[in-house]
Amino acid sequence: MDSTAQIKGYDLEKIPIIYNKDNEIKINELVESLLDNVNSVSAENILLKIDIFTNKLYNLTYEEVLLVDPEFDNIMNKEEYDNYEVE
Repeated sequence: MDSTAQIKGYDLEKIPIIYNKDNEIKINELVESLLDNVNSVSAENILLKIDIFTNKLYNLTYEEVLLVDPEFDNIMNKEEYDNYEVE
């Protein structure tokens, strides 16, 4: 039996993909920065920016972020998250 996950076309249409050119540019900049700094201390900070950017892109509340990543409260509190703006 094949254990490969399969997605039917009609299922794929249900996945909420948020796209606009500005978001594409921003995420590309972050990924390029990560690739340029993959072995440096700043890589962790860039990964955090990518995570927060994605969370904000999907309008996740702080409480929802904690459901996905319970350790996030060690990184940023609710007020910091709510006021965070992607550069």
